[in-house]
Parts: sequence; structure tokens; C-alpha cells
Amino acid sequence: MAIRKKRRRQRMIRRLVLLLVIALLILLAVVVLGKIFSKGKSETKEPEFVEVQDFIGLRDATGGAVPIQSFGTYGPWLRLIGTLTPENGQQVTALTLELHEGYETKMVPREEIYPEEVVEEEEPGFFERLFAGKEEEASEKESESETEETFPPDPNGKASYPVVFTADELGNVTFTTSEEINSGISMEALPDGVYTVLLHAVYADGTEARYTLSDLSQMMPVDYWTITRDGVNKEVKLQFGQDPTSMQPFMEMRKEQGILPAEVYDFAIDAGHGGKDPGASNSNMTEAELTLQYATAIAQKLTAMGYKVLLTREGTEDPNEDMAYTMYDPDGRVNKACASHAKLCLSIHFNSNKEVTKGGFEIYCSGRGDTELAGLIADTVVQESGAVYSNQKSYKVRDGVYVKMYTQEQIDSSNQKAARNNFAPYNLTLDTDYLYMIREPGSIWTNAYIDGRNPYFGANLYKDSNMGVEALLAEVAFMSVSSDIQNAIGNADAYEQGFADAINAWVQTLPTKNGTSTITEPAAEEAAGDLGDGGIDLDAVQDAGVVNAQDLGEQ
Repeated sequence: MAIRKKRRRQRMIRRLVLLLVIALLILLAVVVLGKIFSKGKSETKEPEFVEVQDFIGLRDATGGAVPIQSFGTYGPWLRLIGTLTPENGQQVTALTLELHEGYETKMVPREEIYPEEVVEEEEPGFFERLFAGKEEEASEKESESETEETFPPDPNGKASYPVVFTADELGNVTFTTSEEINSGISMEALPDGVYTVLLHAVYADGTEARYTLSDLSQMMPVDYWTITRDGVNKEVKLQFGQDPTSMQPFMEMRKEQGILPAEVYDFAIDAGHGGKDPGASNSNMTEAELTLQYATAIAQKLTAMGYKVLLTREGTEDPNEDMAYTMYDPDGRVNKACASHAKLCLSIHFNSNKEVTKGGFEIYCSGRGDTELAGLIADTVVQESGAVYSNQKSYKVRDGVYVKMYTQEQIDSSNQKAARNNFAPYNLTLDTDYLYMIREPGSIWTNAYIDGRNPYFGANLYKDSNMGVEALLAEVAFMSVSSDIQNAIGNADAYEQGFADAINAWVQTLPTKNGTSTITEPAAEEAAGDLGDGGIDLDAVQDAGVVNAQDLGEQ
């Protein structure tokens, strides 16, 4: 009996031991599986590699950063001015702006980007040690695959554009996209994509260097929309940035297709005068009526060609509105033209001069630019309408094309006017355009200056903008010459078609403008008479045979 009890006790002990062993094995399995599971979750939450942007265009830079004093656009033209100081007084023989690939997306180890997240690893257990070799091998292969460069360094860049430069006595080199504000590099010619802009310098000793660009201008980034082509527009952005890793400054250019904003136009057509300001007149009609007729028809023809066009005046203004003084109101003609971000503003006027017997077509452009577009319009209108070029000599630079800049006498007159009316004089210079519908839409590039200090006018809200509108002012015909004005009225459609055809032909050339500099036109002749900028002597203006007094100066 005692023996049986003893055997039962032994069997129970063996069963308990077996159950304990099984329990320990289960517990061990749970611990191991828990570690493996928690490690997998950790790797999912905190990936070993992260996606970053590598500014690969900066790899091609071999020099430092070159400061840019100003940049922006004038119409469709890129404006950029900077200064290069060569090392050891080297002489520069060639300068070009180059577009290099902007950046690529790549994967890098997370600890390189977020080193503060790295923690000490626990002592690996049996299973970790068992599979460590295979995991490290797979990790190395993954790293090599994910960090492989897709864009090798490109020393020559995607595209290059020559720039104009001069050196001072100290060897500092000032460079610009063009001597004329309306030539050089067309925004329409830039390639699609994202690029870093570099300055490529070639020196007299055969060496060369590429520099990044840094911003000293403190100007707003450029947001330019290309002229409509087959219903398509592309957005071009120019802005400065800094590589977050190397802290190296750079300029980025980005061009891609987009939807043209409602407030952006290809062209603005300005009908001169209006309201209670009739402009010139004859027995049949006023200049304000004719300019509206012409502006509306030109806008319609350009719209039919697929362009988006703004009219600064549609004839709906109050007939008692003194538009000679409201053009600088927020919704006035000047501010509407500037707000449109148009690539060209064409202001339509008609001439009058009691001493002129022949008449003829005239078009005015900025003295800071070339006359290519103005000449194209003059030639096309004359050819298609049967008109003649004006034979007036004052301010003439070529057939039908005129330039009017401030003279010292007119600057002195403006300063005296400011003193009489108790406001500070404007900062006028001899290279400031005199005609307000050319000067004010051009913003900083044409020295726009109407800022509200003169109590008779409002303010050009865009005078300090770095995105100016290229502007021209056409004097279609002389209302004081019967044969001239009769042709302009009876053959109006041909005149209007000439304007539209010339603008359309100009647009087709823009994608080919890649920085080739043009020759500066000869200076305009000195004008006869004092044309002033306020309190203008109408008889002196008419005797000089230039344009209506209402078209000039601050007005």
C-alpha cells in the first residue's frame, strides 16, 4: 500500500515538472515572438531611409556665390543685374548664364537627417545574432539601390545665355542680361523643368569657374505667365533659395504648364483720354471716341488670334470723370495696365498739329530699350493701311519710331512745380521716359515715379514692382490733317489689322530670343520747345509737331 502511494506521488511530480517545462517553453516563445514583432513595428514607424531633395545643380558650381542687385521682367524679357569680383584680379573674357538640373529626389539614412533620433541599440539576443549577417547584407544592398544618382554632374548645363558685362578699374565685373530693357533673354524661350541658375565665367588665362547666385536685391520672386499659345500657358518662377545642408545660396528657375489666373493677360490695349477729357478733335469726332474704336477693334482681332486681352477703358466711364487725373486711381488706366501683368501695353492716340500738312503714323517706345517691336508695328501698319510715316523730326529715331526722354530743362521745370505745390521733387534723370503711358507701366525698369506726392494725382501702385509691362504709344494719324484722318477713319480696319498682325508676328519670334545682344539705337534728336510735365504749353507742343499735350508727362 505504501509502495503504491509512493509511485502515485512520483508520477504526479513528473507530470508537474513536465507541465512546468512546457510552460517555460511557451513563455520563451512568447518573448522571442514579441521582440521580433516589436522590432518590425519599430522599423515600420521609423524607416531607416528618408526621402530628401538633393540640389544637384550646385555640384557644378566651382566658385562661390555672386551677388545679384536686381532681377525681374520687363514685358517678356528677363532682367538680371549682378557683380562678379574675380579672384587675383583675373580678366573676364566671357560670361554666360547657365541652367543646370535643379534637384533630384533620393533616399538617405535617417540618422543623417535626424541624428537626434538615434538611440543606443540593445544587446542583440540569440535570434538577432543568428540573422544579423543576412539583415546587414540586405540593408547594404537596399542602401546602394536607393541612393544611386539619377543625374550625373552636368558641367555645361541644360542651356546657356550670353550676358553683357563691363569691368571697372578695380576689376569688378558688372553684368546684365542686355543693355536694352526689351531684348536679351526671353522668358518665352526658357525650357520647361526645374533648374539652378549658374554664372559661367571664362578668364583670359584659360581658366573658368561657375558661380551660384545670391540675392542682394530683396525683390519679390518673379511669377511670370507665358503668352497664350494654342490655349496653353506656362508659369515661370524665379526665386532665390538656400541648400539646407551646405547653406549655399542659389537661384532657381521653374517652368511648367498651368492654368492662367483670371487677373493675368497677354496684352493690354489702352484707349487714350475718355470721360470729360476728349483729347484732340475735329469737326466730326473726338480723339477719345477714335481711340476707343481702335482699341476695341485691335483687342477683338488679337482675341480672335487666341490671345487674352484687357482694355483699360471700355467707354463705360462717367462722362464727367476727369480721366486726365484719374489714371492713377486703383482702377485707373495706368494701374489697370500694370495689374494685368501683360507682356505689352499698347496705348492708342491721335495727333494734332496746326502746322503739319502731311500727317503720318508715329509710335513711341522707351528710350531704355531697342526699337525692334516699335519698328515692326510702324512698318506693318504703314504697309497694310496705305498710311505714310510721319515726317516730324523731333524725337525721331527711325521711320515712324520716336523716343521722348526728359531733358534737363524739363527736369528743372518739374522741380520748380514741386516747390510751388509743396511736395518733394521726383528723382528724374535724363534717361527717364517722358510719356507716362510708357514710363509708368514699366515700373522700376523705366523709372516710374508717380507715388502720390503730387496732390493732383493718385499713385502708381506698381511703380516699385520688378515685373514691368513693356509699353508703346501710337499716334495713329493727325486729326488736324484732313487726308490723314480720313484714311485712318475710312480704312480703320486695315490700320487695326496691321497692329494685330505686327504684335502676333513679334510673339512668334520670342521663343528664339536667347540672349543675343542687339545694337543700341542712335539717340533721339533734341526737341524744339518746352514740353514740360505739368501746366504744359499746348502751343509749344503743337508747334513742335510731336504729340498732344494731354499725352505727355505726369498726366
